[in-house]
Amino acid sequence: MQRNKDEAPSAISQASARFHDGHVVASSSPGLLDADIKAEQAIAQALGKLSLKERERAYEDVHGISQPIDETPKTIADLMQKLMFELASIKSKPAFDIAKQLSEDFVTNHAFQLSFLRAECYDATKAAARMVKYFETKKELFGAEMLTKTITFEDLDSDTQKVVARGSISLLPSRDTLGRYVYVSSPGHHLSGLTTLATLPKAVWYIVSTVAEDEESQLKGFVAITYAVGSQLQDKGGERNKAMWFACMNAGTCIPVRVSGFHHCHSSTKQFSLMLKVVTIVGDSSLCVRMRVHEGSHSECQYKLMTFGIPAKDFPVTLEGQLKSGKHKGWLDRRKQKEQFLKTNRLQDGAVDVPTKFDVLLGKGMPCQEHIGNKQLHELVALKYEEYDSAKRDRKTEIAEELVQQINQSSGRFLKRDDASGMWVEVPSREARDKVCHGFRRKREWDLKKVKSPKKSTNSTVNNMFRTDNNDENRQKRLKMSIDNSEGRSEAV
Repeated sequence: MQRNKDEAPSAISQASARFHDGHVVASSSPGLLDADIKAEQAIAQALGKLSLKERERAYEDVHGISQPIDETPKTIADLMQKLMFELASIKSKPAFDIAKQLSEDFVTNHAFQLSFLRAECYDATKAAARMVKYFETKKELFGAEMLTKTITFEDLDSDTQKVVARGSISLLPSRDTLGRYVYVSSPGHHLSGLTTLATLPKAVWYIVSTVAEDEESQLKGFVAITYAVGSQLQDKGGERNKAMWFACMNAGTCIPVRVSGFHHCHSSTKQFSLMLKVVTIVGDSSLCVRMRVHEGSHSECQYKLMTFGIPAKDFPVTLEGQLKSGKHKGWLDRRKQKEQFLKTNRLQDGAVDVPTKFDVLLGKGMPCQEHIGNKQLHELVALKYEEYDSAKRDRKTEIAEELVQQINQSSGRFLKRDDASGMWVEVPSREARDKVCHGFRRKREWDLKKVKSPKKSTNSTVNNMFRTDNNDENRQKRLKMSIDNSEGRSEAV
């Protein structure tokens, strides 16, 4: 029996409305069946178990305004002691016990345990439960012998390697506007090629685990997107779709990095019904309250994601629904390079796979020129140019050092790609200062070209460095214009 679409929204619908684009599920998806209504009720009950503080924390996570605690040595020491107590109080934890027998150093590693505390916002009880679930799930997926080993691409079976390489499960090559990794799973582009459902949770585990290696992600969490727009449900009962959603949500509750924002995009009520059932099975209230659901076409859903800070230019699905896997293949090549490097070497402290928007990248080509942090440096150079140009040598050095400090104080670093590991690593202060001085020289060259030739410069590299228009804004405007003006739009965060 279907719900009457003219019926006034129930209290349950109102409770679950918070994660459906701000609209009541019953009115925006009138095709929901009794089973879906029960799923809504289960979600609402899960949300009702959260305290006001937990709800506020979830809201802050979704919108990227939460702040981690000040991790002083004393605070961390106290939390570690509480974590040990909570772990000891869990009587049945067979996989955890096996892991401890295999390598106590792995299980008791300070950084490893701290990542679970961060994932649970420093709640020792929840962190202990997550750690136990981590080892249970890892044992189920990869076997007891892999419990104390970082899973590499070589450790995956051939079918799982194919799923990972396909690119339908991927990380965006740039972070969102709040500095978080963005994970995207597009079921319509990988379900037809699956030989067994067992590959999905393994592939998701492998990719999400790489996010957990990033310290900033441990503090801020990451954004997960299941993108089912235009997806055809060809498997009976939608079992493969449900397996994909379950794998994503399950990984988010055991791997030591939290899902700070979860977006589900779909274009049919049937897909939404399947997702509701998975949410009910997982039953994690912290995920429910962090969920936002978007319904519409490719352009509509991608615009809605953009209002939450998701970089539209790097999204792996085009507005025509085609999968773009080129950047993912580049990521996977660098990932395998890093894994090979770590067999015999140790990474430099602070090395990252994906720079933040505050970082300045050293290197040639448009990817570096177009990076937001580089553009911000060019703006600072333009503001200080007259003083720098008229200053003596010692003062020029001081100005360059001041700009380096200004970038550092804004959480930015000067990074360059390490050829051996494929990672971005921080350069010495002298090299950072040279980068700033080089910016002043390029600014002078650009000004001289304008004086000699009043016409528009044909030098694209220099022009791109100091132009005043914003490419990202233009792209967003073009995407916005492609959306039907008659449809409702989400408010920007």
